[in-house]
Amino acid sequence: MLSELVETTLNKPASLGRVSKILKKWDGASDDHRPGEAMTYNGRLLASDKEKATAFIQTYAHVSRQVRAPKLDKEAKHKWTHNRPSSCRECHGRRCNSCSEFTPEELQRQLQKLHLKKAPGPDGIANEHLRHLGPTAQRTLFDLINASWRESSVPHEWKNANIIPIPISGKDKRMVTSYRPIALTSHVSKLVERLILARLTLIAEEKKLIPAEQVGFRAGRSVEDSLGRLVQQVQDGWNRPKARRKNPEEGSCAQKYVLLAFDFSRAYDTVDHRLLRVRLLEQDIPLCFITWIWQFLRDRRARVELNGTYSDVRAFRAGLPQGSVLSPTLFLLWSAPLVAAL
Repeated sequence: MLSELVETTLNKPASLGRVSKILKKWDGASDDHRPGEAMTYNGRLLASDKEKATAFIQTYAHVSRQVRAPKLDKEAKHKWTHNRPSSCRECHGRRCNSCSEFTPEELQRQLQKLHLKKAPGPDGIANEHLRHLGPTAQRTLFDLINASWRESSVPHEWKNANIIPIPISGKDKRMVTSYRPIALTSHVSKLVERLILARLTLIAEEKKLIPAEQVGFRAGRSVEDSLGRLVQQVQDGWNRPKARRKNPEEGSCAQKYVLLAFDFSRAYDTVDHRLLRVRLLEQDIPLCFITWIWQFLRDRRARVELNGTYSDVRAFRAGLPQGSVLSPTLFLLWSAPLVAAL
């Protein structure tokens, strides 16, 4: 049985073509652009897959570039220098409480939650490999994870990604900007992120760091619920009787509503790592968490894969990594003050 599992499941290469087809179906995209057809980028004609892959990685890396603002940089540096504690206020350097090393029970819990049949990252390790590790290999993985957490050190292999461009429905497939990137990252890194996320979520909930109005990326909440309540409130307001006198008491008669919606372009890609570090410090996130997250975000690199051809590796200087388990929660903490500001 074990040999059959290894031959038929663990060693079977992930079908990126199948992943691409599923995503295209979700987006309603068509395959009207043939693989050998030329594309255009900045007025240049791209014929080979290598040229196309290079154009894609240049576009994605440019979006996630650092945009320096001297005044904000100076303020962030001042806040970090003067407000950073000499040791973690949670554990005082003793690695206890929420900063303690992970337990075998925590690892087993997260291993059981892994989603199978997911395309692996550049390291080629799939969740099936992690789920079926033997006792010795699992102990080695456990020690590696705790060493990374204890020393706040993230291996470079965990910060690399392969990007697969997926066409966007209704856009010209000959344009590089008509594709959205799907980043395939290390599943080992995602396993570590899940362990840290479980504790970080508990801290955020206990300290009420995320506003109650925020429903996206939160357990037990959904945008549909908020929209349903909004629609019901508007309908109830419309169904109230018309005003019979001037300046009626608020809420006693039919109401009018104005809805103002904001769409933040490339919100994930423009998060500045230094400003995020200060934000987490101001929210009293334990220093052990901030230090590991800082190492996790810095010096991330990616390459584009197109029809089996790879682009050069490029550095991504800013933004939250796509495909990361931690990114949604980090973005919620980053954007938490928006509710009060708006």
